[in-house]
Amino acid sequence: MKIMVMLPRQLPVTVLVMLVQVWDRSLAQSFDPTMPTNLTVDTGISEDIKLLLLRLHNAYRRDERLAGDMNRLDWSPALSQEAGRWVKGCDFKHQNNPQWGENLYRSNFKTTPESTVDNALIAWHLEQYNIMPSPTGFIDCCSENKTTCCHYTQMVWASTEFLGCAINECALLKGDTTEEDLPDAIFLACYYYPPGNVLSQQPFQRTSSGQCSLCSATNPDCDNGLCYFETSRC
Repeated sequence: MKIMVMLPRQLPVTVLVMLVQVWDRSLAQSFDPTMPTNLTVDTGISEDIKLLLLRLHNAYRRDERLAGDMNRLDWSPALSQEAGRWVKGCDFKHQNNPQWGENLYRSNFKTTPESTVDNALIAWHLEQYNIMPSPTGFIDCCSENKTTCCHYTQMVWASTEFLGCAINECALLKGDTTEEDLPDAIFLACYYYPPGNVLSQQPFQRTSSGQCSLCSATNPDCDNGLCYFETSRC
């Protein structure tokens, strides 16, 4: 299942629709995003692209002005390595590993890595407009019979603290069917920890008290609207 999203310059890109991406939080506790890792996989992510991914993700998270508990995202080489292993397979489907959240993007336009990142995050963020008002106030758009917003909600899931991504150029990127195979494609995967889209939870706590007003004890400091832990504190 896929949707077409028109991005700036009228470039159509194919964005994977999550059918089900909700987790039991207890399943995600065995992965350590800060663990030392041998950088054995070429992730296709330069230092500049890493900084761009972090800057754009955190900018979108800051835009949620009613969120009082939004954590700042930091880079995880371990997550980036896992994403690198996945995109090397050139199979456009979700890994469905409950240890981390996962957003995927593909395009058959030969663009720079910077443009790929820009277009992917625009497409994911546009999913916020798929959210319909709910009498319960809960967002529920990650199931098969609803228009997806799960990429957007993962981007702005407040409790997520770590991000790691990878990009690969695939001579043939496999889809669900041969008709959905994409030649000469760019495949981007971003992994998130702790994962978002957790069953019966909302992306963030809304408050009128201002950003960072509901930061946790583990991330008590504020970086322009995002909660984090200042490592230089005594």
